[in-house]
Amino acid sequence: YELHLGTFTPEGTFAAAARRLPALAELGVTAIEVMPVAHGPGRRGWGYDGALLSAPHPAYGSPEEMRAFVAAAQGCGLSVILDVVMNHFSPEGSDMHRIAPGFFAEGRDTPWGAAIDFARPAVRAFFKDLCLGWLADYRLDGIRFDAVHQILDPTTPHFMVELGQAIREKPWGRPIHLILEDERNLPHLRDTGLY
Repeated sequence: YELHLGTFTPEGTFAAAARRLPALAELGVTAIEVMPVAHGPGRRGWGYDGALLSAPHPAYGSPEEMRAFVAAAQGCGLSVILDVVMNHFSPEGSDMHRIAPGFFAEGRDTPWGAAIDFARPAVRAFFKDLCLGWLADYRLDGIRFDAVHQILDPTTPHFMVELGQAIREKPWGRPIHLILEDERNLPHLRDTGLY
């Protein structure tokens, strides 16, 4: 079940959404994919323009309330997969362009803004820590990676292979589901066995 925190309940919060999770479980839902919750510009949004990528948007509630939401879902037998956007930063509300211009690939853009330079070790480390942090800090059951066809990386191994390996190496004590969105429908990342 794809779930947007801001529209799933009238309140649009983790706490309100947690109260509705038993009904999803009763319907036979086994997993929820939570659309991006990273802090972005404005009071509300679809989540795909994150500015502070490791911080839940305060409109939904605190980090503690997000942890409680995940625990409530798992208590109902629902896996929680978080949609994570790594292919661009918000063109509004993010200071990354100003404070870390080296994060961006010169002369390349995605449909949503400046392309990120995944060939740089610091960029790779930043996004690897981001994903490992979401999984560890919130005890998520997986990540859905948005628009990986726009994660432009000419190096070997591709960043997504390195990331998948880093996640698979950890002793999570639970299954971790890694899902790719790739508009090209190319199987090369899926065929690694990591996703």
